Amino acid sequence: MSSPTPAEPVPQSDTRTFHIGDILTVINDTFVSPNGSDGVFGLLAFLTGDEHLFIHQMPNAADMMVPWLREQFPDLAEVDCSPVRDAATFVVWMDLMVKKYGETREVTRPPREMWGKHNPITELAEMVGPEKIIAIVMPDPNES
Repeated sequence: MSSPTPAEPVPQSDTRTFHIGDILTVINDTFVSPNGSDGVFGLLAFLTGDEHLFIHQMPNAADMMVPWLREQFPDLAEVDCSPVRDAATFVVWMDLMVKKYGETREVTRPPREMWGKHNPITELAEMVGPEKIIAIVMPDPNES
């Protein structure tokens, strides 16, 4: 039985607009995305070119993309996210950040080789051990 392989990434534009909270979450390793995990996932999927990024790949993808984002947005790299302690401080803090830095930024995708090809199943096996992975082979719906 062979391991499933991820689908090939769909070619997309080299730039996309993201909320500064999504960018700050990746750059500063503090969750301040008003779009929740969907915003951060969207940013990382765009940067890696892998629209099928698995959740366990997100920390590695974020670590790899921090230098790229800091180079594009040195002003955001200096933002202090420590004042955010709860929902109330988040709302006030984010309002100040949007007024100072703007609500969104146009993010440029890095060269594809920066992320490269990743097999999410192999990576998961490396993280947790192959004995903890249960492969389920789905029957072909075209076969009776």
